[in-house]
Amino acid sequence: WVDTRDGELREHRLWGAVDPAHRRRGIGTALLADNERRARAIEPAPVDGRAKAFGSFAGEGRPAAALLERSGYEMARWFFEMLRPSLDGVAAVPLPAGFELRPAGPGDYPSIWRANREAFRDHWGGSDESEAAMRRFLETPDTDPTLWLIAWEGSEIAGGVINAIFAHENEAMGYRRGWLESVFTRRAWRRRGLAQALIARSLLLLRERGMTSAGLGVDAANPSGALGLYETAGFAVHERFVAWRKPMEEGPLT
Repeated sequence: WVDTRDGELREHRLWGAVDPAHRRRGIGTALLADNERRARAIEPAPVDGRAKAFGSFAGEGRPAAALLERSGYEMARWFFEMLRPSLDGVAAVPLPAGFELRPAGPGDYPSIWRANREAFRDHWGGSDESEAAMRRFLETPDTDPTLWLIAWEGSEIAGGVINAIFAHENEAMGYRRGWLESVFTRRAWRRRGLAQALIARSLLLLRERGMTSAGLGVDAANPSGALGLYETAGFAVHERFVAWRKPMEEGPLT
């Protein structure tokens, strides 16, 4: 689960998928019900006065979205998956004065993790900021710190891009796509052109690694104007996703 940044909600996030060859047999409905049952068993009592909810994501018009709606979930937020279909013609953008890029070493990982989480504290939703969550992320096979671009100003991390290449997905789908998994700038360093430079360098880095396209996800109502920034960098909306929520107890979420 995660606690939302406004402190009002604990969201138990549920994930699942059904092989297309076995859909329309009630498997998804049964899996969702079992996930809800397990979440209630994990935390049956109220927590510090917070409301509790189930949460999930599904692409607009996908079977999973219909399942969630039938099961009492409501739309909470829109997100976009954006793609840049070609990495040709990427123009280098100079790093603003005062910043430098440094390779990310193991000793930097906790600082990078905290800086990334801090940068999103004024955004919608919530995330697990714990050291355990950091360890799980670092132990994920596709996590590759050599793809990260981290900008420093002196001893402070100002921002960065956590890039990733999902080799198994690329092989299965028949493309060579890299992902800008997290583009972040801490509040004190915003509006200085740092993100634009880091995005351009990320695209060039992914191309150097043999990728031919790039993708990222963004909150449709991102408060920092990220959507326009990504469009300027050559990304376009490919698919719309919805964050769905359902109260764990009777009654609406407040």
